[in-house]
Amino acid sequence: MGNSNDVVFCLQGGDNLVLRWNDSTGCEGKVRGTRHTSAVCGAVCTGNGNLLTVGLDDTLRMASLGNNSYEADAVVKLKAQPRGVGCDSAGVLVAVATNESLVLVHISTCLTIDAEAVVDGEPFCVGVRPDGREVAVGCKDGKVRLFAVGSDSSSLTPGAVLERHRGEVTGCKYSPDGSRLATCDGNREVLVWDPAAGTVVVDKMVFHRARVTCVGWSADGVRLATGSLDGVIIVWDTSKPPLEGHVRVDRAHVGGVTALEWVGADKIVSGGFDSCVKSWAV
Repeated sequence: MGNSNDVVFCLQGGDNLVLRWNDSTGCEGKVRGTRHTSAVCGAVCTGNGNLLTVGLDDTLRMASLGNNSYEADAVVKLKAQPRGVGCDSAGVLVAVATNESLVLVHISTCLTIDAEAVVDGEPFCVGVRPDGREVAVGCKDGKVRLFAVGSDSSSLTPGAVLERHRGEVTGCKYSPDGSRLATCDGNREVLVWDPAAGTVVVDKMVFHRARVTCVGWSADGVRLATGSLDGVIIVWDTSKPPLEGHVRVDRAHVGGVTALEWVGADKIVSGGFDSCVKSWAV
């Protein structure tokens, strides 16, 4: 699921289609053009009107939200199967985690690969710090590996390895100011890190009953939303102890929550295995 500034969402499913949704008017149709030849497994909307998707055809593709169509020449062939995609707040630097490596792509260079680094532990998800200077990769071995991005975005330097999770890391997202990193895992746990110090600043967020699949920060960087295969969305106030600082949305999606994004300060849009897109006032 990707979130754009005009409250338009692009939701990928188990097929090769990407549907465009408007929070006010509903489904606005398929993203047209030369789309993926296999299932789409990740999507992100940039702040400058582009949609980036990765698929099991091992490609990264870019579409324009202006004409709701993929650009024929904006395709990157990846060396391995992608697991996730993210971008900086400017919508210029794109990071793709494959099951073998971390790949950096710059939109201004027509989606050419600028840097690539092998990642241990089998990457599972990726998050990009809003300023584009750091990338977090959550891995199947339960570790979160940080990489510094060079000033010209053409290099990746391995940094700290964050170790606390007891299951594969399934989601990671930097706060809007980049000072915090939220991660979740297959063992039901959610953690908030100070990535600069390499320490956990909020823990004991273990109220889901199944694998946590996604995390998302509110615009003020205080509230955190998580979705799980238990079908529940939890909104956490990270300024309070988890026991008293959370609100549950039970039975949000039958079969489990697969994606969520914040819209403004008080609304969340989510998708799930029930093939529904829903919005929630929180």
